[in-house]
Amino acid sequence: MPDAPAMPPAAAPLPSVPGDVIRAFAIWLVVLLHSAAEPVIWHLPAQDTGRWWAANLYDSLARPAVPLFLLLSGGLLLAPGKSEPLGAFFRKRVARIGAPFLLWAAVYFAWRHVVKGEAVGWSLIWHNTVEGSPYFHFWFLYMLIGLYLATPLLRVLLTHADRNLLRYGAGVWFAGQAIAPLLARWDWVHLGGGLLPLSGFVGYFVLGAILRRDRLDWRIGLGVWLAAFAWTAWATWQGTVAAGGNLEQAWYDYLSINVILAACGLYACLTALPVEELQARWPRVLRLLGAVGRDSFAIYFAHVLVLETLQQGYLGVRLNTVVCHPAYGIPLLASVGLGLTFLGVRLLRLVPGLGTVLG
Repeated sequence: MPDAPAMPPAAAPLPSVPGDVIRAFAIWLVVLLHSAAEPVIWHLPAQDTGRWWAANLYDSLARPAVPLFLLLSGGLLLAPGKSEPLGAFFRKRVARIGAPFLLWAAVYFAWRHVVKGEAVGWSLIWHNTVEGSPYFHFWFLYMLIGLYLATPLLRVLLTHADRNLLRYGAGVWFAGQAIAPLLARWDWVHLGGGLLPLSGFVGYFVLGAILRRDRLDWRIGLGVWLAAFAWTAWATWQGTVAAGGNLEQAWYDYLSINVILAACGLYACLTALPVEELQARWPRVLRLLGAVGRDSFAIYFAHVLVLETLQQGYLGVRLNTVVCHPAYGIPLLASVGLGLTFLGVRLLRLVPGLGTVLG
């Protein structure tokens, strides 16, 4: 997200490659995920199976959201031949995420104090910024900073490693991050914690670079995505029932085997989009997707404010799954929330001095 241009020109060009299209799709999934997050907890499956299943399906569908951003960023930042001095690299990263982080952190601390009624003092601000997070969705920024710190080293690795070595590294990561926990969960075998040392979100970064070089056939990707989506929804149902109705969230984890497979399958489908053909047939749609994609970082920061305003009815209009069935209420909330956030970001960019710090 942060690698998108801060502000597109007035006559925005059609998106090149499907990068902006992927960002637009991913940010919609982020908003969909946050629209479904509370309903899937509120509605217990034993009490209202239909409502719970609707929320579970949308939540499961949206799980590849953040991994999509990481796959795309890894493919772009770790492209072969991508090299620059450390100072130049980090100056770009600080310029792109530093000011937006400070601005939106201040906004959310004010939101917590004025709207939520929290006592927000300097001690809380310091500890939430350094040791915690200004708001729940800021975790992505901390993770992204960690990936940026590793990027110069990863660039050297990907420049000099052959494809077999990269596939080996991805395989070790997948085995340790996805397969070993699954075997332990099924109580088949519990491997030692240090046996497979590669773990964390860095695997998505490297996978993005690998999938950029060795593209997966979109038909295989589609099958993997749909199967993994069904796996996520069904396994969550089974786990929740087994837990007496308490939501089982292990299968929602971004680093679970099912979500990794879903993200890679969906990424393969999106990177295979015939962008030139779509540009010729629906140029306005592509321009809109390009604009949303380029604004996705700012939308990520701001969308929670819009969703909470709609859900709680702060402006006199309430839109949530209490007044709407989740089957249509969740996508409606996500679509309205994304639309309003996008419009708000575009308007804020008109304010002098704000365009470069929104994200």
